[in-house]
Amino acid sequence: MDTDFITQVYRTTIYVALVFIALCLSQQLWAWVLGLSAGTLLGLGVVKSIELFVEYALTPSQRRLWVIPLVLLKYIGIGLLLYVLLRYFGLNPIPLAAGFSIIYLVITLKAVGHIILQYLEKE
Repeated sequence: MDTDFITQVYRTTIYVALVFIALCLSQQLWAWVLGLSAGTLLGLGVVKSIELFVEYALTPSQRRLWVIPLVLLKYIGIGLLLYVLLRYFGLNPIPLAAGFSIIYLVITLKAVGHIILQYLEKE
């Protein structure tokens, strides 16, 4: 896999989310538009924070000591954010979960595509 893999994942995730949001807008499913948007942004944020954690963990410096507590706080923050979105904003959990899972679906499909391409190049 190349170095632009994660950048391609971000871009493809945004495109896929925009297609789903456009489909929901065409049917005037406003709750689904909000849920997909919030879920996609949350999923992108989680993957970006994982990317930053790996980057900081692999660089030799004193910054690594305070990154580990931030990782734990990240998951507490995600839980609180989900609680607020579901409880006080009344978002539907199904489109929220669908939006959150878009980035993981894109990562899986891109990885499978790279594996298939490598297999075909060997033949």
